[in-house]
Amino acid sequence: MQDTILEMLDQVERGSQPPILFDELLENCLDQPEVAAEIRAMIEVKASGREFDVIDSQPALNRWMADQFERLSAELPEEREPPEVRIFDQAFREIVERVQDRVTRDFK
Repeated sequence: MQDTILEMLDQVERGSQPPILFDELLENCLDQPEVAAEIRAMIEVKASGREFDVIDSQPALNRWMADQFERLSAELPEEREPPEVRIFDQAFREIVERVQDRVTRDFK
């Protein structure tokens, strides 16, 4: 999840798009050494082949992710009404019926 949040930060704040080297992203977007240390520790666990090991909660990282989620959520546009889906439902039904008719006809 931290990769996604860091990528979102990079996109929102710098206008750039992934892919980007993780270390570069970490250095450019994360100004909290405690959080960076927790992320690096998690990377070391994964790199050591012990990725299924249970690790303790990372409070600084959890707090940082919650703060970033809240901040980025505030920047999202307001929700709009969902699009009318009846036309898509009808189109899907027609396609399924055509395929079913063709399969039925081809296997007779």
